[in-house]
Amino acid sequence: MSVWMGGLANPTAVFTALRHEKSALEGYMMSQIGITCEVSTAIDTDSFEIVHEGGMYLRNVWLEGACWDLENGCLCIAGSTLVKMPSIYIRPVRIDDPTLGDERRVSSANQASQHEDESQAKERTDRPELARYTCPVFMNRSRQICAFTLELSCPAPMEDWILAGAALILDPGMCLVY
Repeated sequence: MSVWMGGLANPTAVFTALRHEKSALEGYMMSQIGITCEVSTAIDTDSFEIVHEGGMYLRNVWLEGACWDLENGCLCIAGSTLVKMPSIYIRPVRIDDPTLGDERRVSSANQASQHEDESQAKERTDRPELARYTCPVFMNRSRQICAFTLELSCPAPMEDWILAGAALILDPGMCLVY
């Protein structure tokens, strides 16, 4: 399922519905269910191999205060004020799920295949150490309504992204339509 979240009056309700469905199916309380996200590795196409049901794609989301580094799969220093994000796949998960630990999240963007040669191994070690930034997702550029937050990979320290005002924007306004 794909939805233009910027066109909804209350996009938070969609996230609540995803969490509620997961909690009902698995027999957990809503407070034990969170949302995880995976960002596509290409701007114009979806590069997901979805193995989990019950999620949805977020498309036409914009990033302000930072850019998205497709190669490393993380935030990078802003080159312009507003940039289009690749598709984001979100899905509900148990918060205490051991397969979603910080170690897996942080290392997933830096993992190399088992059959890499030395040059690939050197390139992999040159990549930045990644942390997780709790990125606010605002309805529009006025940033009056924070609809929800998503955990995005970023180079440490996270304070740099907070000071830069890195945020996702659901509806960038009419200036980008034409």
